[in-house]
Amino acid sequence: MTKRNDKERIFVSIPPELMDWLNEECKKRDRSKSYICVQALRRWKTKLESDRKRKKR
Repeated sequence: MTKRNDKERIFVSIPPELMDWLNEECKKRDRSKSYICVQALRRWKTKLESDRKRKKR
């Protein structure tokens, strides 16, 4: 349950074109490897957050 919510939270700040690309990448791989996509999303999200912090300064 919490994992699913976690994924949804990660998706919020991601541009649709990147989401489309990631969805395609996930479809190409086994479902068992979909955690790789989640890791990529997490990296993207942390990058977005650090970019935002930089702009505020």
